[in-house]
Amino acid sequence: MATTKTLDQLLLKELRRELRNRDLKMSGNKETLQARLREDLVKEKEDPDTYLFEVEPDLQEQMAAMQGHMAAMQGQIVSSIQEQMAAMREQMNSGQENTNYKIDKMDSGIKTELLAMNQRIHAVEERITTIEEQMNQRVYAVEKKIEEIKTQVYRDFTKMQKANVMSIVPEAFMKVKPPVFDGSVSWSVYKLQFDAAAKVNQWNSDEEKATALILSLRGKASELLQSIPNPQDYAALVKTMELRYGDEYLSELYRVKLKTRRQQSNETLRELEADIARLAHLAYPTATQDLLEIIITDAFADALRDPELKKAIRVSGKHKASEALVYALLYQAAKDESEKIYQDQRLEVKDKGRRELRKTNEALEKCRTTQIPQGQRGEG
Repeated sequence: MATTKTLDQLLLKELRRELRNRDLKMSGNKETLQARLREDLVKEKEDPDTYLFEVEPDLQEQMAAMQGHMAAMQGQIVSSIQEQMAAMREQMNSGQENTNYKIDKMDSGIKTELLAMNQRIHAVEERITTIEEQMNQRVYAVEKKIEEIKTQVYRDFTKMQKANVMSIVPEAFMKVKPPVFDGSVSWSVYKLQFDAAAKVNQWNSDEEKATALILSLRGKASELLQSIPNPQDYAALVKTMELRYGDEYLSELYRVKLKTRRQQSNETLRELEADIARLAHLAYPTATQDLLEIIITDAFADALRDPELKKAIRVSGKHKASEALVYALLYQAAKDESEKIYQDQRLEVKDKGRRELRKTNEALEKCRTTQIPQGQRGEG
């Protein structure tokens, strides 16, 4: 578990490790290293006297202490065997049962952890299944609604053809054909193109413009025609398109996507940060760079799947997206390495305990079979 220290509390090896992380020179005595690190903190606008460094525990020292503890334990076991041989022979069965109980208790703890993990995984799987079912129902409802709208639009278009609306803009008079609009591009950009075509083609009346715009709509954009009481009302038609596909609508849409963005199971931290930055620029096109950095950092923390990493990002005080990403990558790497070391140490301690127990049982069995009873000595 990491601890925090001030600059004056850092050991020589901790000073060198911090300088190496900052790509600074690591040569010199302790005072030189402190002065070099203090100068770098001042450049970062940090207070060298109050700044707290996160110091990871020295794994070699932990392993050495553990080995010393195991050696002392082994010496105590051997001494106890030599001093209390007679008593151990009488209490062999009870001692064996006590040892087996400890091992069983350890195995029981591991089984309990595995059972709890399986239960959490099962709960997540059930939640995913529920969400998938809800999404399938929504998709089915949307597809059904789209089919109904397509049918209605086809009927309306057929009525327009019967009313000979096409004759309002004769094909021979149309010099420039306006591009189609399906809602995938910005409405403001398309409106400029449409106005240019209307000017070249000399569409002076709103009825001519409305007819040309109706014929240019495709896909979901054309489905909005059924929501307009009079599609030939050019002002109402343009207003409906602006409300649905204008820049303000797209910004609001991207804000919703940014707020609900969550990290996928197979998505890396770099991929998540890049997509968060893209959505933030689209959602807030007029925001300053400093404000965008704060928005991206907050959205990045909210989107993280790991609650511990999410909390660490928030308390780290990072206000730039690049710094938050680097911090998250370092935190994730350290966490993965710590979990691996913990698992290896636990397995090693358990294996050593079993080996020491086996040696102790073998020594006891050897002493029991080779020792001559006191009664037979007197007779001899």
